[in-house]
Amino acid sequence: MTKISILTPTLNRDPRVLERCFRSVAGQTLKDWEHLVCSDGQRELVVEQLVQRLYDPRRKYSYLSQLAGHYGAGVRAVLTDRAAGEYLAFLDDDNILFPRFAERMTEALDRHPEAGFAICQVVHCGPLPLETGLPPMIITGIPPVLYNIDTLQVVVRKQAIQQTRWQLRGYQSDGHTYEKLAREHRWIAVEEVLALKI
Repeated sequence: MTKISILTPTLNRDPRVLERCFRSVAGQTLKDWEHLVCSDGQRELVVEQLVQRLYDPRRKYSYLSQLAGHYGAGVRAVLTDRAAGEYLAFLDDDNILFPRFAERMTEALDRHPEAGFAICQVVHCGPLPLETGLPPMIITGIPPVLYNIDTLQVVVRKQAIQQTRWQLRGYQSDGHTYEKLAREHRWIAVEEVLALKI
C-alpha cells in the first residue's frame, strides 16, 4: 500500500501555477506517495502535457466528463475512492507543500493510531474569509486557526474519510466534512508550518 495519496482537483489553472504545485509534491522527503490530479468536468490537454513533461510514475492524471463541483470537494470525493494511500492529503492546484509535509504528517499519524486525522499549520498568503466577505467556517471540535481550517492543513486516514464520506454542500463542503470527521474521530495537531496557501 502507498503511504500517502495527494489529491489535486484542477480546472482551467495557469500551467505555471500548476507546475509549481507539481514540483512541491515531487520535492517531498517522503518518497512513498502518489499524486492524483483530476480535471473537473473536462479533459485538459495542457494538464496532460504538463504531467507528461514532468513525468513521474507516481503522478496520475484523469478527468471527470461531468462537473462534480462543490469547489473541488466533488473531485476530492471521487479521488478518495481511487486513492491507494493509507493517508490522504488534499492539495489544491494553486498551493504548495513544503518538503517535509508528507513525512511529518504521516509520522505523526503513525505515532497516534487512535487519531483519524492530523492538522498542521500553513502560511496563508491569500485573502482571509472576512476580507472576501465570506463567513468564517467554525468547525465544532477543532479550535479555529485564524478564521477557519483549510483543506490543505489536513491529512486523514483513508479509512476515516471513507467512513465519514464527503459532505457535498457547495463552498463549505470541506468545512462540513471536517466537522463531521471531528465528531467521529480523534485528531492531532502537528505544530509545524508545512505548506503554503496561496
